[in-house]
Amino acid sequence: MGDDRTRRSSVDRREFLKRAGAGVAAASIPLAGAKGAWAGLARKSATKPLRVGNLLTLSGPNAAPSIDVKRGYVAYVLAHGHRLGGRKVQFFDADDTNNPATAIQQVQKLVSESGVDLIEGIFYSSVLLGVRDTIDQLKVPTVVANAAANALSRDRKSAYIWRTSYSNYQLGVPLGPWAASKIGKSGVVTIAANYAAGQESAAAFKAAYEQAGGTLAGQIFTPFPVTPDYQPYFQQAADKGAKGVWAFTAGGGEAIKFVKTYRQFGFDKQFQLFGSNNMTDPQSVLDAEGDAALGIRTTANWAPTLKNKENLLFLKQYDKYGIGQPSAFAELGYIAAQFTDLALRKVHGDTSNKARLLKAMATVGTFQSPGGKLTMDPRTQNVIEPVYLRNVVKTSSGYTQPLVSTIGIFKEPGQ
Repeated sequence: MGDDRTRRSSVDRREFLKRAGAGVAAASIPLAGAKGAWAGLARKSATKPLRVGNLLTLSGPNAAPSIDVKRGYVAYVLAHGHRLGGRKVQFFDADDTNNPATAIQQVQKLVSESGVDLIEGIFYSSVLLGVRDTIDQLKVPTVVANAAANALSRDRKSAYIWRTSYSNYQLGVPLGPWAASKIGKSGVVTIAANYAAGQESAAAFKAAYEQAGGTLAGQIFTPFPVTPDYQPYFQQAADKGAKGVWAFTAGGGEAIKFVKTYRQFGFDKQFQLFGSNNMTDPQSVLDAEGDAALGIRTTANWAPTLKNKENLLFLKQYDKYGIGQPSAFAELGYIAAQFTDLALRKVHGDTSNKARLLKAMATVGTFQSPGGKLTMDPRTQNVIEPVYLRNVVKTSSGYTQPLVSTIGIFKEPGQ
């Protein structure tokens, strides 16, 4: 079983995309001739393949979670007949390299050269903040699958940007009351990567912890995107008398280094480590962390043990196409595609009238995702969602993060 799992998870990304795009180049069946809801559809644009731009961090040491977002998005498309809103899907990858300036250039290329109908993805908050104005000026409908900068649901909202993941506020708040109850109302320190997501999530955790009666022992920020050595920062937390450390790390290689340092230098014997899911996701990151991650608790929008129908389909599709073990980031990609599909179906796949499409996005309402029931809030253009607590354990089949409890339903407050 171990050899088979390794073979699956090592599927080359190019081969995966080749599978995902199978049949896209084939002639589409004109929807105008279809019966039922599609009858009489006259817009030629709705009979052509839907051109989707994947703006993601697809290279570099922190690319693993972003690639999982893409895999989840494609898994939904494959599970629904290679279509969104009734239209065949054609993908166009754009690697932002975790650089806002590069991301701006990629958005411009996706629109002017590839002629995309919409954009999905965007992993890092700094990239989202950087491309916001370009997306708004080009009027390209965009579904954010991860990047959580608070401003995009507040003072920098754009009519063209909808977020199906969470805000940094939603990432930080859930564990505040939990820490006050389980760890104590003193002796808690935060360690966060020093960029928008880390800063905002740490601030939200601090506010929630203090509202629950706690007094934070200190806040520590680490260099972003790369921290050469995390040991001094863990030592600072220990020196502050930490009994627990809430953490928000950069993803991918940085998360691996962070967790291994925690165990290697014996800090696991001094304080409990807990925090955002990017510390132990995706599965490739957790496998690389190995025993060092055991006992770490994280929040997430999803857990593999959820039994709802949409999650069973999500897990089945991942297994069917040999993509590897799904992660909370893959589920975020799946949700982004699901939301897009639901909105497009309200306009019969027609993206030519952007105002009509944006109205459809605003009225998707509540829908069942693999992670539970989500509601798109038309005021903040951000989902209201359940948040779960997970715990890293080791089983006969490897490392996993089973659901411990549902912490609650959380909403981005907006302004």
